Amino acid sequence: QFSPIVIASVTATVISRHFIGDFPAFRVPEYELISSYEFIPYTILGILSGLVAVLFITSLYSTQDFFERMKIPSFLKPAIGGLVVGAIAIAFPQVYGVGYESMNDALWGRDVRWLLAVLIFAKIAATSATLGSGGSGGIFAPSLFLGAMLGSLIGEQAHQLHPAITASAGAYALVGMGAVVAGTTHAPISAILIIFELTNDYRIIAPLMLTCIISVLLSTYIKKESAYTMKLVRRGLNIFEGRDINILRSIKVKDVLNDEVEKISSDASFAELIRCMIRSQHQQYFVVNEQGELVGTISLLELKEFLKDEDYLRGLVIAADLAHPPAASLHLEDNLDLVMHQFGRYDIDELPVLESERRKNLVGSVQRKHVIDAYNREIFKRDLAGGMHSVVTAVSKDRSVELTEGYSLVEIDPPDGFIGKSLQELNIRARYGIEVVLIRKPLEDSESITNRPGAIPTAEYIIKPGDKLLVLGNSKDIAYLNAGGHGK
Repeated sequence: QFSPIVIASVTATVISRHFIGDFPAFRVPEYELISSYEFIPYTILGILSGLVAVLFITSLYSTQDFFERMKIPSFLKPAIGGLVVGAIAIAFPQVYGVGYESMNDALWGRDVRWLLAVLIFAKIAATSATLGSGGSGGIFAPSLFLGAMLGSLIGEQAHQLHPAITASAGAYALVGMGAVVAGTTHAPISAILIIFELTNDYRIIAPLMLTCIISVLLSTYIKKESAYTMKLVRRGLNIFEGRDINILRSIKVKDVLNDEVEKISSDASFAELIRCMIRSQHQQYFVVNEQGELVGTISLLELKEFLKDEDYLRGLVIAADLAHPPAASLHLEDNLDLVMHQFGRYDIDELPVLESERRKNLVGSVQRKHVIDAYNREIFKRDLAGGMHSVVTAVSKDRSVELTEGYSLVEIDPPDGFIGKSLQELNIRARYGIEVVLIRKPLEDSESITNRPGAIPTAEYIIKPGDKLLVLGNSKDIAYLNAGGHGK
């Protein structure tokens, strides 16, 4: 994936410099680090840049939410955004367009301080109104603009207070540009390299690196997602999921819990144990007291050994006498990676699941085969979400993709009874015999069906109005659910 990026970048650079010339985008004043004390105002600039970046990201998506809640025709929303931008531009024409001229003025210290401060908020408002209302634009140039205004503001203040040991405001404006870009995109290395390319001056690197790192550390601490990844998260996509090599860590015991375990009362007689063994298909029996707390376990193999001494044991022992403490016990919030380690450590195939650390009530069990099935399902889901994108996007309402004979991948509207309930509550796989592979979010105004995001569902996911369920299973079972069936 990296090779095409390098080729495209080199090609674009060669062509642009051939026709436009090898000139920096900004005319930067002479710069040098006057004193090591300058790192103090640069540190302050890094902190403020991180805060401005967070404000910018928050404003962008808050404005988008505001316009989405407006009950008006979609084509009117960009018009309202345009009116807002126009009103701001009348008062402050510097915010109109990309703003390179205003950034050059900031680099050369031509703007007064109060105007620099106002332009920061005016640019945030104008950009948010544009993008939030559905208009076209990006966040890179606005981030440069915000950084230039903020840096020039801090630089002028620092130079006024300590003119002998500080550089001109332009140096701070340039560093501020990189710092706000870093805080907004959470990409400090890219911001540093971009500013270096814009200026062709390496002398700015030391303070630039300091402010960029401070800015990105603060912004990521306050807001985990960047301006770009936030949109993906809001659509239900987690770009970091694919980096989790140990998939079992993301699956909880409660997701594979088997609540149909063979419970035996602790005071059950030996004869009752034998009758239970004959009628049951389980390999493991869990002995509980009157409160439902786990006392111990008895395996089928152990019971068979006791049969040799049936004549002696009958009437003498009860279940509690034969039970032994479990090798290990689990809780609902444990992950399956821990479970597999316990299976391997004690060489067993089933472990009891208790309600909590304090409450020892038996709620079910987990078997090795259930963990393996869950692992395979998760691998399959992730393959569908990534490698089978062309198949998934081909599915829309009233259309299906037949994967094999009798089995289809179909997008359906959730029945009314599903809305507001979690997948764990609905237990769709047990009730209908089908698997919810992906959940698609409602379409945004500007998106097509092929761009609609899909979220890999978890047991806790609550189905919302407008969601689309991408289900996999027997075609008859899917048709039964789609027709409003109430389960098997």
